[in-house]
Amino acid sequence: MTGPLKHKIEEKTRHPRPELKVVPSPHEEATTLGPCAPWPILDRAAALHGPAGELVKAIEPHTEADPVGILFQTLVGFGSIVGRTAHFPVEADRHYGNEFLVLVGDTADGRKGTSWGHARRALALADSDWASSRIARGLSSGEGLIQEVRDPMRGDDGVRDKRLLVMEAEFANVLKQSERQGNTLSGQLRQAWEGGELRTLSKASPLRCAEPHISLIGHITSDELHRCLTASDATNGLGNRHLFVCVKRSKELPEGGNPDIGMLDACGREIGYAAAAARDVGKLERDEHARALWRSSYSALTAARPGLVGALAARAAPHVCRLSLLYALLDRAGEVQECHLRAALACWDYCEASLLHIFGHSLSDPLADQLRDVLRDTPTGLSRTEIRDMFGRNKTRGELDRALATLIRWKIAEPRHVATGGRPAERWFLCEA
Repeated sequence: MTGPLKHKIEEKTRHPRPELKVVPSPHEEATTLGPCAPWPILDRAAALHGPAGELVKAIEPHTEADPVGILFQTLVGFGSIVGRTAHFPVEADRHYGNEFLVLVGDTADGRKGTSWGHARRALALADSDWASSRIARGLSSGEGLIQEVRDPMRGDDGVRDKRLLVMEAEFANVLKQSERQGNTLSGQLRQAWEGGELRTLSKASPLRCAEPHISLIGHITSDELHRCLTASDATNGLGNRHLFVCVKRSKELPEGGNPDIGMLDACGREIGYAAAAARDVGKLERDEHARALWRSSYSALTAARPGLVGALAARAAPHVCRLSLLYALLDRAGEVQECHLRAALACWDYCEASLLHIFGHSLSDPLADQLRDVLRDTPTGLSRTEIRDMFGRNKTRGELDRALATLIRWKIAEPRHVATGGRPAERWFLCEA
């Protein structure tokens, strides 16, 4: 192998990212953090719909918090308040309004806590009992999660209100706890998002909740997310049950803002009226125009994508169903209308763009990422021996086989048999576009 080829493993040649649909607004403009990493921009015309959108518009001029953070946390909080009544049917499944959300932003600049403060104030006006007793912190185990919504058992009266919003300002701790040996948190969170029965198998102190309604909001920095989100979290379904949303400080207000408290109170009361009405709602379906939009969007939502972003975006369709349900309930509508689905799609577009901004084209396997980058720069291909030598023979055959299998699975690279003077030789090439 020639000298320059050996060093290609250290040269990160990045291919262009796919263009993202971004809609400019008068209040924010695209910025770039890092090479080829566009900051997502929300389609405000679609997403700032209904009472949640009106709340954001009333607060936005008077806060440094990202309006995106206020919007998403208001939606998730509203879904928690509504409880386990209104739902959207998908074949044999029911999608309720509970969602999992993670705001991703710098510690000093993200204003994540500030955005939650604004959303919480409105949600407390909507349902003061929920705000005072159904928001929990300090999630550390699956058993602890069930304890907060447990059914009556053996003299224990249990918890009557099955609504629970888990608010974790240090979401990195949740990811770390879920990786501890013997910790059941990851599995219980996955089941909680589905709305299925939660239970422990302990004979000494069994816990059970037949019909939980659990929502989650977490805050984390991008660096922490990279460090703490393991390949297991990304591929076992825990990661893709969360909406990942980039947030940043929207503006500088050295002396703070001066919002119209009366208007904010009116927004909170309107959300409360919508929540009260939603408790009398059962099944909600799309109207004719929403069904047409859903059919035209479905292929893109369900298409498989390579890498870490693909794994974390694999539940795009269910997330859009739940978000559209929340927008419809906020409007006190009898059906999910086209405007509700467009709002949900705009939210999902922002989430997907956030994933691309955070993780780029990572395949969740650093060795596969390195091989892809080198093959891109080597049109003549590489033999297995050259690949092994590239790493100074410090990688095992099993490690290299797994990395090459990842490239094959996502149709990024493939082996070809190349004619030689004797026996055909196997060489690895990037797949043709």
